[in-house]
Formats: sequence, structure tokens, C-alpha cells
Amino acid sequence: MKWSFFLGALLFVLLTSCSYRKPVNIFEQNVHPTSPDYSDLVNWAAHPDKEDPSDLTPEPASVTKYDLADVFFVHPTTYTGTKGQRQWNASIDDQELNEKTDKTSIRLQASAFNGAGEVWAPRYRQAHYHAFFTKDTSSARKALELAYIDIRKAFSVFMKTRKDPDKPIIIAGHSQGCFHLKKLVREFFDSEEDSELLIAAYVIGSRVSLS
Repeated sequence: MKWSFFLGALLFVLLTSCSYRKPVNIFEQNVHPTSPDYSDLVNWAAHPDKEDPSDLTPEPASVTKYDLADVFFVHPTTYTGTKGQRQWNASIDDQELNEKTDKTSIRLQASAFNGAGEVWAPRYRQAHYHAFFTKDTSSARKALELAYIDIRKAFSVFMKTRKDPDKPIIIAGHSQGCFHLKKLVREFFDSEEDSELLIAAYVIGSRVSLS
């Protein structure tokens, strides 16, 4: 009797916990977050004109700072389905989520590039992590497309407002960031003339083909 009660209670917890870890409804029925304005520094997790975790360096090691390139970094999925995260795309006004992103990806990943140059990392309406596993491929595709709209918009602002338009560019990202950056490279650096600016692409956590 006790074991059956325990197993029943455990099953209930597992089922109810899973219910809030996935987006509710299909993509079209979600309330989609407002598009970010990248002229506002608040919508950048890392930016040359603000102090942020991408500026950090390991201690006590010293890091030589070079000004070789401008770095455009796209963080991985941090909208992973904790309680309350039930939409297909995250809001960039979610302060708890932003803090999580800053303390993990921006601090531990984006900061790896600050020795090469100034780091830019946009906040974006990232797709829920479930988009990579769901059978609802239509909603997943649309959620990722919405996220890419922000990445593309942020990169356009990056290209127009960086101090030296002739300075080389490094792009870097992980996981969902890599997913979007592969598309960005094809769109912005397809021609030989444009590709001369891009000196490195660190797209980690997703399959990359030569074609």
C-alpha cells in the first residue's frame, strides 16, 4: 500500500513537472514577445559601451588585450523550461532569464574572446529548448525563425555602428547560437568581397558542412 502510494505520488510529480517544461499550444496561439530595439544598450548582453560579464578575465592570470577584430557572439539556449517558461520564444525583458544568461554563457563563453577585441552579444527572443526535440516541427521552425529575425537585426546594427567598418570580424556562438550563426554566415558573407572581413567563425555545438 505504501509503495503504491509512493509510486503514484512520484508519477504525479513527474507528469506535472513536465507539463510546465514545454511550450503550451502551437506557435500561432502563443503571445509573442516584443521585438527588441538594438539601439538601446539594455538589449545587449555584451557591448563595448557597457560593463558586462564578457569583460571578465580569469584570476590571477593576466590576459593581454588586443584590438584585432570585432566579435559578434550569440549565446546558446538558456530558455530551458523552468517553471513559467511556457512560450515558444523567450522575452528579452525576463530579468531572471537575462541574469542566468549573463552568469553562464556571457561570463564563461563570450569572455573567452575579449582578448581579441570588443565583444557584442545581443539578447534575443530565443526559441525554447523544446524546439530542438518536439514533434511539432512547424511550431519549432517558426520559433527559430523568430529568434533569427532578432539575430539578423542585431548583426545589422553591429555592422552599421561598430567604430571601424574595415576591422575584421569574428563570429562565435554555441548550440542555438551556432544554429543561427550558420544562417547568418550564408546570408551576410556569401560573396567573396564580404567574406574578406570574416576571419574566424566559432560555431560550436551543431553540425557544420562545407557546402
